[in-house]
Amino acid sequence: MKNKLSIFFGAIILTVCAVTTALAQDVKITQRMSANGQVVSENTTYIKGTRKRTENKIGAQAGMDERVAAMMPTIANIDQCDRKRKLQINDKARKYYITPLDDAGAASTSGGASNMSSSPADTRSGGFVTYTMNITDTGERKDMFGFRARHLKITSTVDPGPGACTPKSRFEQDGWFIDFQADLSCATGGPTEARQTPGRQGCQDRIRYRYTGTGRMGYPLDMTTTIYDEQGRATTIRQEVVDLQRTTLDAALFDIPSGYTQASNMQELYNVNPSEIMAAMNNGGNNRTSDSGGMSSSGATESKRPGEIRVGVVAINNKTDRTVSTDSLREQLIGSLSGSRLTAIALDATSPSAIETEAKAKQCDFILYTDISTLKQASASKKIGGLLGRASGVGSGGVDKSEAHVDYRLIPVGGSSPQVQSSATGKEEGDQASVSTAIQQEAQTIRSKISR
Repeated sequence: MKNKLSIFFGAIILTVCAVTTALAQDVKITQRMSANGQVVSENTTYIKGTRKRTENKIGAQAGMDERVAAMMPTIANIDQCDRKRKLQINDKARKYYITPLDDAGAASTSGGASNMSSSPADTRSGGFVTYTMNITDTGERKDMFGFRARHLKITSTVDPGPGACTPKSRFEQDGWFIDFQADLSCATGGPTEARQTPGRQGCQDRIRYRYTGTGRMGYPLDMTTTIYDEQGRATTIRQEVVDLQRTTLDAALFDIPSGYTQASNMQELYNVNPSEIMAAMNNGGNNRTSDSGGMSSSGATESKRPGEIRVGVVAINNKTDRTVSTDSLREQLIGSLSGSRLTAIALDATSPSAIETEAKAKQCDFILYTDISTLKQASASKKIGGLLGRASGVGSGGVDKSEAHVDYRLIPVGGSSPQVQSSATGKEEGDQASVSTAIQQEAQTIRSKISR
């Protein structure tokens, strides 16, 4: 018996070592996000050890006029978890800007914190919301980027009961998934007591979950999501990985380039003349229109259309010690918000004052702050097989699920009191899927509130 146990635990150790070695590889992923057929963003993420670099594509392909795009810099964002700081680099101007990670986290926590009061309608208790998900594995398989991908079809419904704050919605997902996990999220060390405050002061629904089907989710390589609102209007979002490499990356990609000078503020980092940008827009840069507002999710935007409402989306703040891809979650949020007269763009600034400045420069009406306040294992059981499954990116067959709690605040530009302040919950197989579900609920609520 002892020999069998020794062999069993020895096999576990070997498996964990193999998984650790696989995850230790450097990773490069390029992902494209489209809304209603219009490309709104394309970003490339590089991961090496405790550092991550993200580059967002700006150009005509992302819906921006070429003359305007040529004047805008491409800002690379680098998270140095080992040094507890965030770098923003402008290669065109040979400048960089440094933000301590604690300050970056504080920006999200303090967004609108100076006056957290909200209307009585936003402080009432919610009702019950039934969230139903059906995952169907079609049985189809194909090779993608060296992985064996499985074809899944997912149908989800959100049914609010009497008094619930969450709007009714339905969304369908069709895509190819693999067993893979690669991301890096630095812990900001934010105050734990601040995590639950927004949810308590905002509208709080109670969630019931129902699951059907036997399919197992994973990392989406190519997924199309169709969202139907209460009126039956549809928004289609496509999330597509166009490149995925496991390779060795140069350490210089994750540090300040030699010869660059430090910028004292975001305006100096961007090094852009606003009058020249406006002139380019007036000379044709705003001729292009689309459902997504003709924008890049991270760069400059075209002039606002009549009646357009623009929301600046701050980087998602992960206050937990679990790793999820906050970059792809923000792209999902931007894509889910964009449509009709509502457009969403990314705000790359990290300090509260810089966020406000960038939002005004990009003609935003609102700023949206999102915090992942809780992310934990939903099941009380912690079986060895489940732990190994999560470590390797392989699902545990639905035995163990994660539960995510997301707090969010929509604040008018120039204001301090949230117009919308609430929370959302997701409970799925895997951390990324759980937060993604909560983000989808957030987008539905924001769109519903603004569209009224």
